[in-house]
Amino acid sequence: MPAVPHYRRWFNYIGGSTSSPSSYIYSPAAPSCRNGSSLCAVYGIYIPDISPGINIPGGATFSANMQNYISNLFSTGLAQPTGVLIHTIYVYGKS
Repeated sequence: MPAVPHYRRWFNYIGGSTSSPSSYIYSPAAPSCRNGSSLCAVYGIYIPDISPGINIPGGATFSANMQNYISNLFSTGLAQPTGVLIHTIYVYGKS
């Protein structure tokens, strides 16, 4: 079976369980938020046509890494991951 193409896209958190894809809605633009102890948006995997007409992150739950990034955001109030050699931020917060 051929691999399903997937892409990373921004998803705004709309409330509910932070590990549930239904708690997010697709955003065509990067968020204007960055830091804060409340979850704002995640840069998650989007699989086209997984749910026609409903653009939610693919998969049943987020990866362990994404869940750790969300947890670290709540602890630090800083976009995640952090570090000198980090090129991509996957989780943004808001005040």
